[in-house]
Amino acid sequence: MATSFACPKCQSEHVQKISIIVEQGTTEINTESSSAGVAVGFGGAAVGGGKTVTSGTAQSQLAKQFSEELYAESNILQGILGIICLAISIYIGSSIGGFFHSSFMGWASGIITFIGLAYAGMTYLLKPSDEAVERQKKKDLWKESGFYCNRCAAKFVPGTDEAYTFSEQ
Repeated sequence: MATSFACPKCQSEHVQKISIIVEQGTTEINTESSSAGVAVGFGGAAVGGGKTVTSGTAQSQLAKQFSEELYAESNILQGILGIICLAISIYIGSSIGGFFHSSFMGWASGIITFIGLAYAGMTYLLKPSDEAVERQKKKDLWKESGFYCNRCAAKFVPGTDEAYTFSEQ
């Protein structure tokens, strides 16, 4: 008899939670190795050595797929908006500071302008669409409750008919 965690497509119980696939399939690499050598020639002997440090992240193919589909965040627009706000704030701050001949007034006005522009940008310019909000809710559901069948590669949320819509395949 199949449990509630059995794959709805093939009834296999060989399923795994997606968040665990990502966690267990991701490894941080931090290694250090050293080497040394001796060379002897007509001019005499020479000794040399070196040290190599390697660091990074290794992922299984499945962990990488789910990481890219469910866990990747795109904050490019926020970064660009932040740079624009900072540039405008610096300009306004230096202009006001020059007008008052006071560096304090310039910095204070720059900071106030930056906060105002950042708030306006985040509130109005980068407000996500209803579609983006719904998509994020679905991603959160899949991150929290999604399962993967190791037998037939089906993706499912137990007890629902939720379709996995994040693959580019």
